Amino acid sequence: MCLITFAWQPGSATPLKLAGNRDEFHARPTAPLDYWQDVPGLLGGRDLLAGGTWL
Repeated sequence: MCLITFAWQPGSATPLKLAGNRDEFHARPTAPLDYWQDVPGLLGGRDLLAGGTWL
């Protein structure tokens, strides 16, 4: 089962915060949480097989 949580605070410096876990396909290669070099300001894990993220 995957879990997603969020905090929605309009007007704050960070109006939307997302957090989640991915617990299936453990053998699929992933990069750990980090800022993406090709998408400034995006902090997240990365699916190394398809190049995106699951969320």
